[in-house]
Parts: sequence; C-alpha cells; structure tokens
Amino acid sequence: MHDIYLQKIILTPSEEEIIQKIRSLDIHLLLDAILNELERAENKFPKWPADIVQAGEIVSEESGELIRACLNREYAKDGESDALLLDECQKEAVQTGAMAFRFLKNFHLYMQP
Repeated sequence: MHDIYLQKIILTPSEEEIIQKIRSLDIHLLLDAILNELERAENKFPKWPADIVQAGEIVSEESGELIRACLNREYAKDGESDALLLDECQKEAVQTGAMAFRFLKNFHLYMQP
C-alpha cells in the first residue's frame, strides 16, 4: 500500500553481488572469528584490568584502530589495494569485538569494591 511512495533503487551488478555476499554471511563464522581472536589475545595477554576504565580503554583503543582502518580505506591513495584495506577493516572489527567480549566476560571484576 505504501510501496507507491518508495522509490525503487536500481543497483549495479557489482552492488547486487556485494549485497548477496553480505546476506549469505553466516553469523557463526563471524562469532567464531571473534572468539578465536579472544582466545589468542587471552593467551598473549593473560592479565586483564580489574579497573573498569582501564578495561574500557582497551576496547576503545581497538575501536579507534577500526576507525583508522576505515578512514584509510575511505581515503585510500592511488595504488593501494582495496582488498587489503578491507581486510584490515575486518581484522580490526574482529579485534574490537573480541575486546568487547573480554570486557563483558570480566564484568564481575568491575563490581568488586
């Protein structure tokens, strides 16, 4: 009924292909990548701060690295590989997710007096 008010968006074949790839992503694969990164980080850095601000700073640092990777991709210089820049964005997103999980996993530490 309200469809007459919506404009039809016409996608190029490459845009349609990208959308189909996004729709086919399996959330379990993404969670698996985050959990693998979490395990790797816990093995490499076994200590996690009991101070909520310090713990939040770690998550924020990873988030900042994600933004930097996204900006590098958005404002890429000629000759830079888009695939490599996108891989870096994905890697940083996984690391940010892992640190957010680690923050939540250790939430009991922040409730200590």
